[in-house]
Amino acid sequence: MPARPLTLPLDDPKVLENFQAAIALDEQFDEAKDAEEFVRFYERFLKENPTFGSLRPDLAPVYDNLYRRALWLALPYLNEREGYVLFEKYLELAFTNPNFELWEKTRRWLLNFDVEERDAIKQRLWATIQKSGAPATKSALREGEKTEAGTVGNWLRHYQTAVGAEEPDALARSQYFFANKTFTGIPAEERERLKLLFDFVDRLKLSSLTAKGFEEDFVMTAAGKTVAVSEGEFLEPSEETAKALATVQRPPSGEELQNRLVSLLKGSDEEVLAVRKLEEELDAKLKGDARRLRDVLWSEINPLPGKKTDSTRLIALLKQLARGSQLDDTLREDKRFFEMLSKYYQTAGATGKVDDLKVYPTAPAHLSALLQLVLGRYGRMAPNDSARIAVQLANIMRAKGNEKYLRLAHFDEERGVFAWEEPMKSK
Repeated sequence: MPARPLTLPLDDPKVLENFQAAIALDEQFDEAKDAEEFVRFYERFLKENPTFGSLRPDLAPVYDNLYRRALWLALPYLNEREGYVLFEKYLELAFTNPNFELWEKTRRWLLNFDVEERDAIKQRLWATIQKSGAPATKSALREGEKTEAGTVGNWLRHYQTAVGAEEPDALARSQYFFANKTFTGIPAEERERLKLLFDFVDRLKLSSLTAKGFEEDFVMTAAGKTVAVSEGEFLEPSEETAKALATVQRPPSGEELQNRLVSLLKGSDEEVLAVRKLEEELDAKLKGDARRLRDVLWSEINPLPGKKTDSTRLIALLKQLARGSQLDDTLREDKRFFEMLSKYYQTAGATGKVDDLKVYPTAPAHLSALLQLVLGRYGRMAPNDSARIAVQLANIMRAKGNEKYLRLAHFDEERGVFAWEEPMKSK
């Protein structure tokens, strides 16, 4: 079966130059979401063009390198399997960017998982890293008459022998960093790189179920005092801050918060029943046909004179597309919706987004904008309600194995409403 034609001319030097500049900027400003969009674009490109590597052996390694660099930036958006593969195959690249904060990226990735799951994940990472043959230093590891390659695994073995396999104390670490001849005998730049590696693995050893290992920041009471805990460090707030914290009511438990969110997310019983009834009718009539569902959706947002768009019907149509794993492909597969969003971007003066839409039509930011147009502008739904529906749609797609769109919208605890991650500007 012949490969599909290139969806972008990746062999065009200008296209390559643009991607190289984009990833460099992503690294400079830690643009994880933008990097994740490139990751998904390139994965889809290789799936559609499986012979690219053999046809262009000069270009494929260059794009592969960009892809791997983008993967590290996008770590907070990767699923569990993708994270393991990243540490197993591409650990070396985590040390090539001097501004890359390995622990901070990993901490944000761990926040995607329930706290009870994190220890097992960290243990698996720790086991993987201990065996890694990725180079950590160009300098060899010289210990007496013995010389070994400066790999991650070799340096970790050397470090653990000196400070112990369990959580090391500050004195043991200090002695290693300032008095160990093997460590002090390599260039300062490499020593700093190794310190980041050792700090990282020491954090992996801490249980997420303890105050020092818990990945989120929080406030607690210790010995009668209110303290803040951030990255395992106990910080005593100022007197004024402590007084303010003391007036804060007890936050809801996890179960209470979950029940509250479920109730708010669901909407009214009337809405639930109306949407369910329409979904059953659409399913019986259209049998999940994405093209026909999009035709009906287009007709709904462009009603005949004298008719009004039915927001409940919009919700049912969008949910049917999501259940068929076809909602995220709408901008790529349907020219009408693509041009509608492109025209909106042009009208809003966001010409850069028009170019990005051509490259990443399935990017979360573009699906977010499309849903805000459909539900907000045409369905006349308030931002709280349209964002709430977006969360429902994201959950449906997640159940289908697509977690890419989980951050379309969220519940704003402080304001008690649902909100879009990237709200559109009102005209």
